[in-house]
Amino acid sequence: MYALKSQDQGLITLSQQDYLPILVESFLIDRRSQGLSPNTIEFYTKKLQYFQKYCERQALTQISQLTSDFIRMYLLELSEAHNPGGVHACFRPLRTLLYWIEEEEIMPAGWKNPIRRVKAPKWAAVGQIPKLRRKAARYSKQEHLQEDQADYEMLRKRMEAELAPHMEGADRNLS
Repeated sequence: MYALKSQDQGLITLSQQDYLPILVESFLIDRRSQGLSPNTIEFYTKKLQYFQKYCERQALTQISQLTSDFIRMYLLELSEAHNPGGVHACFRPLRTLLYWIEEEEIMPAGWKNPIRRVKAPKWAAVGQIPKLRRKAARYSKQEHLQEDQADYEMLRKRMEAELAPHMEGADRNLS
């Protein structure tokens, strides 16, 4: 534990266990030890660095100081420079970190995880096609179906024509 003297609030006690940079590093070590892809580790590192820099600018050094409103303000600031997918990409590692802290029981009993009260930012997920693109895709599929149907009909007629002489002989042999 570290102690800092504050002019108007007396003595502030800082716990190493609660210190944001140490927890982030411990989290990344845990993820590496689980065998996550180096790309995933790099992604987590980069996105959590954004969060750490935001915390530094706001003078937040301890996880116990973190609130739901603080996280929401962070997401709002991100939305000024990132598209919705980028904001969501920054949210996911933070949520994972905070759930990991909760699972590891690093915080004292009674600590409420602030991420539980923050809804994930909205974004267009993979597979969610806007209506106009969905409509265009439907027409495209119909056109392909018509083309496929025409190809099938042409092939069927050609096969019938080629097989007709053989089929007539087969019909006579069966009679």
